[in-house]
Amino acid sequence: MSMKTKSERRFLSISPEFQKLNNYTSNSSLNSCHSSSFSRSSYQRIVDDEQKLEKTRLKSTIYRKKFLLFFLAITTLLISCCFSILAPFFPAEAEHKKHLSKTVIGLIFGIFQLANFFLSPLFGKYITILGARFTYLSGIFLLGGCSLCFGFLDRAPSGTTYMVLCFICRTLEGVGAAAATTASFAIVAHEFPDRISTAFGLMETFSGAGFIVGPFLGGVLFQLGGFTLPFAVLGGVLLTMAMIYVAIFPSIAGAHTPYTGSLLPLMQIATVCVACMTVLEADASTKEHLLVEPI
Repeated sequence: MSMKTKSERRFLSISPEFQKLNNYTSNSSLNSCHSSSFSRSSYQRIVDDEQKLEKTRLKSTIYRKKFLLFFLAITTLLISCCFSILAPFFPAEAEHKKHLSKTVIGLIFGIFQLANFFLSPLFGKYITILGARFTYLSGIFLLGGCSLCFGFLDRAPSGTTYMVLCFICRTLEGVGAAAATTASFAIVAHEFPDRISTAFGLMETFSGAGFIVGPFLGGVLFQLGGFTLPFAVLGGVLLTMAMIYVAIFPSIAGAHTPYTGSLLPLMQIATVCVACMTVLEADASTKEHLLVEPI
C-alpha cells in the first residue's frame, strides 16, 4: 500500500513535465507550417521596406546633387560678376575723381585675372591637402569680404593711396576667386563623375553669364546708390551663400591623397596649350570691351 502510494506520488510529480513536453511538441508540430509562412511574409515585408528606403535615399541624393550643382553654378556667376561689375562706372570714377591714368585702371582690372591665372594651378595641386570644402569657403569669404572693402575705397585719398588700396583689394579678390573656382570644379568632378562634361559645361555657361550680368547689375546699382552699393550687394550675397553652404553641405567626401607630380608636363600637350591661349585671348577681348568708357 505504501509502495503504491509512493509510485503514485512519483508519477504525479513527473507528469507535469511530460505534459509540458507534450504540449510543446504538439504546438511546435501544429505551428510549424504557420511559422514558415510567417517567416516568408515577414522577410518579404523587410525586403519591400528596404527597397522603399533605398529609393528614398536615391531620390534625396539626386535632389542634393542637383541643388549642389545649381548652387555652385550661381557662385561661379557671382565670381564673374566680381570681375565685371565695376566696368560701367569705375573707369570714369577713377580717372576724373581719383586722377588715375588709363594704364593704371587697366592694371586694376587685369590684376584680378592675373592672380587667378597664377594661383589656380597651385590651388589645384594642394586642394587634396587643404580640402575642397575649406578651399571653397575660404575663397568665397575672401572674395566677398574684399568686395565689401572695395566699395568703401571711394572714401580713400586720391592718387597713390587709392591706387595701392585698389591693387590690394583686387589682388585678394583674384586669390579668393582662384580658390573658389578651383574648389568648385573639384567638387563638381567628384559629385558627377559620370556627367563631368555636362556639369562643367553648365558651370562655364554661368561663368560667361556673369560677364553679361555684371556690368548691367553694376550700372543699375551705381545709379541707385552710388559707388558703394554694387560692391556691398555683391559682397553680401557671396558671404550669405558661403554661410548657406556651411549649413546645407557640411562636408564633401573625396580623395585626400596629396598630388606629388608636376604640372609642367601638362603644358607640353598641344591641345592644352591651344585651349589656354584661347581662354587668354577671350579674357583679353573681354577686358578691352569692359574698359571702353561710355559716351
